[in-house]
Amino acid sequence: MTSGGISIYTHSLCIIVQVYILVTLSCKSFELMSCKETLTVIIGNGYLSGFLIPLLIPSDVVALNRTGSLDPKLKCFKTVKQIKCDIFSESSLLRLADLIGTRSVNIYCLLPPSAYGSEVGEMSLEPLFKILSNFDINGLVVTSSTAVYGDEEREVSRSSCVDTRTERASSLLQIENVWRSFYSATRVVRLAGLYGPGRIIGRTTVQSKEYIRGSGSAWLNLVRIEDAALAVHATMLSESPEKIFLISDGNPIMRSDYYDYLHSLTNESENAGRTPVFEQNSTGGKRCNSLDSWQCIDRMPSFPDYKTSLYGLMKQQTINIERVDGDA
Repeated sequence: MTSGGISIYTHSLCIIVQVYILVTLSCKSFELMSCKETLTVIIGNGYLSGFLIPLLIPSDVVALNRTGSLDPKLKCFKTVKQIKCDIFSESSLLRLADLIGTRSVNIYCLLPPSAYGSEVGEMSLEPLFKILSNFDINGLVVTSSTAVYGDEEREVSRSSCVDTRTERASSLLQIENVWRSFYSATRVVRLAGLYGPGRIIGRTTVQSKEYIRGSGSAWLNLVRIEDAALAVHATMLSESPEKIFLISDGNPIMRSDYYDYLHSLTNESENAGRTPVFEQNSTGGKRCNSLDSWQCIDRMPSFPDYKTSLYGLMKQQTINIERVDGDA
C-alpha cells in the first residue's frame, strides 16, 4: 500500500473511531435518561387525590397540602409522602425541591379554583414555577371544571367554545391558561360534578326545609369520583395529541329528576317529609357529551348510571350508620 493509501486508510479509521465514540456516548446518555427515576407530585391532597394516588402505586408519590391535613387512607402506602406545602410560598417549596432531588417529575394539579385566591395569574404561581423549572417534567395534568362552558342551554364536548360570561368560568379559563403558559404540553381535564363515597350531591339540601336553588328543569352533569380519578390518570398516560378533555358519566339528567330520585332513597326523618321544591322554573344549562374524551384516553366510565350508583352509595351509607349505632 502506498503512503497516500495508508494516509487515506488512517484518516478513515480515525473518523470511524470518532463516530463510534460519539454513538457510544449518546447511548450512554440515553440510558441514563431512560433510567432516571420519576417522582409523581400531587398538588392538592383532597377528595380526588385519595382515589388517584392508589392508581399510581408503587410509584413514588409526594402529595402536597396547604393545611397539612393527612388522608388516613393513604398512610398504608409506603411510597407515598403527604407533606404540608404552600405552593404560593418559595420558602415552603424548598422541601419539595429536596424531595425531588435528581428525579424527573409527573405533576397532577388538583386544586379547586378557590385555592388560587381572588387574583389568579402567573405572579401567584411564580414561586412554584420557579422551583419546577429546575427539573425535568415528563407530564403535567391540571383539573378544571365543565363550568368553563358556561350556563347556556346546549350540548358541549371537549372541543366546544368556552363561555366566560360568568366570573367562575372566566377564572377557570385563566387558571388553565396560566398553567399552559408555564408548560405548553399541559393537559387539562374539565370535570363534571364529583360525587361518590362520602360525597352525595344534594344530600344536605334534600334533608333541609329550604328551597333548592336554581331550576329543576336545568341539566345536571355528574361523574363518579372513581371514574374521575381513572380519567385523570389515563390522561397522563395517553398518547393522544389532544390537550383538553371533558370528563362526565355521559348521561346528563334534569335536576328535578335527580333530586326526586335522591328524595326517594331517603326516609321521612331525613327529608323533612316534603318533596324537593326549586326556586326557579326556567330551563337551561349545558349537556356534557364526554364520549370523544373517553375515547381519546382509551377508557370508559364504570359508573354511567347515576341511579344505580346513588342507590349503592345510599345503601352503603345506611349500613355504616347502623354499624355505628350498634357499636354505640
